[in-house]
Amino acid sequence: MAFSYRLLLGGPSYAAGAESLIIAGATYYEPGVSGPGWAWTDADHLELNGYAGEAIGAEGDLVLTLAGQNSVTESHAPDADITLCGMEAWGNLTLRGTGTLTATGSQCGIHVSQALVVDGCTVDARADGADITDEAVAGVIAGDMAVRGGGRVVAAGAGSGAGVRAYGVYLQDARLGDGVAGCRLSVDAS
Repeated sequence: MAFSYRLLLGGPSYAAGAESLIIAGATYYEPGVSGPGWAWTDADHLELNGYAGEAIGAEGDLVLTLAGQNSVTESHAPDADITLCGMEAWGNLTLRGTGTLTATGSQCGIHVSQALVVDGCTVDARADGADITDEAVAGVIAGDMAVRGGGRVVAAGAGSGAGVRAYGVYLQDARLGDGVAGCRLSVDAS
């Protein structure tokens, strides 16, 4: 597989709003809900402050503000909607704030179908490759990735299964029909 990388400085934030949110095995369709260490304040905004629990997923774009130390871990539950990643967004995801996020999973720590922006926060994303074969395993899997504002990302993937390809960051063009090429990585003031 051939990769094409283009270096861009800056990069936009994304936030059109999530249609649903999966957190710790429960699915929510309307903002205004919260639990231990998390609050979904409006369609495009989730806040984590000391969250330590199961995977988080968003259907659509999401801005996640981090305060304190937070961790998301793949659930390993056979009926869970998110089973291979710690954090998953089917749209664009912006991580911002002064806190940290540790995301762990089998196939990826963080999976974003479009663009991931890390703005000012610290992210540690890891995948161990457990029970994965014939797939890419990475700390971060995204279409595009921008790190800015002093943000820091540590990403690692590992695995020993047949056909496993391990990466720290794996950029893939998963967009459909928007006419914009993916696989862009930018780092600015970070």
